Amino acid sequence: MLLSTCALLILRIEQTQQRAAIQHLLDCVAQPSHHADVDCLELAHRSEQLIRFAESHHQLRLENALFPALRAAAGEAGEPLRKLERLGQSGLDILPRIRSALRSGADRDAHQNVNACALVQAYCRNLLERLACEEDVLLPIAQRVLPSEVWFKVGAEFLKQDAQRPRALGSGLLT
Repeated sequence: MLLSTCALLILRIEQTQQRAAIQHLLDCVAQPSHHADVDCLELAHRSEQLIRFAESHHQLRLENALFPALRAAAGEAGEPLRKLERLGQSGLDILPRIRSALRSGADRDAHQNVNACALVQAYCRNLLERLACEEDVLLPIAQRVLPSEVWFKVGAEFLKQDAQRPRALGSGLLT
């Protein structure tokens, strides 16, 4: 029980960090009247920080640890897992276009800035939908159906991941 609580707490903390970073990025691109004047270097930097954090969280925590446990334990998790996989792929499909749109260059025009902002907004909306599915559907199923020995394995995997990745990954998201 303690490991399930610990693993869920880790996921919720990271989701809260992601939500704050997503909101901060959305605030940067929220005003269409400012899109022409957006600092693309700053936007690229903030976007890249969010992308690295969000995609590593999703890959490490969910796809490598929680999803396999849920697939093995619960048939009811099948559709939410497929939805998360679709959302994840959709987000990944946006990334090359974001990176291309945010490449710096002296010849950028207002239309390119508007396009870059729209792509960043689309990625952020995708992340928010993915987080909502995780929080509202998948984690409650996991909490209900995974036995304590599976949570032990999931929690141990989280600890192993934390020991292997640099601490700086999640820091500086809002700076």
